[in-house]
Amino acid sequence: TNADALIGRVGRVSHAVDNAAGIGRVTIDGDDWRAVSSDDTVVIPVGQPVEVVHRDSIVLTVKPQ
Repeated sequence: TNADALIGRVGRVSHAVDNAAGIGRVTIDGDDWRAVSSDDTVVIPVGQPVEVVHRDSIVLTVKPQ
């Protein structure tokens, strides 16, 4: 699907990604996605570029660039 094409893409954090708090949003090509970090110990701040490493339905798993 087109959503699978998101894997490997780079986006920017629009709302800090914090797995412990259950929050996080990433913008890619103007679309806003719910996001979780690939590393539970890392909080990714707003503005940080991230790479999509996995997609589960409407939730993207990302890692810092």
